[in-house]
Amino acid sequence: MVIRPSIVWAIIESWKSHDATEPSGLYVVSARIGGVLFILAGIGGVLGYWIL
Repeated sequence: MVIRPSIVWAIIESWKSHDATEPSGLYVVSARIGGVLFILAGIGGVLGYWIL
């Protein structure tokens, strides 16, 4: 999601639209932000497990 949000869009979202050939700019930005948040949550989960 962080590196190639267009691949995620092609797999998950492209079937929902007949006219769209590529993801919108807003989708790309929000997918990257979501990917970064998932990475941070994963790191926080691992660190929390080790610390607690």
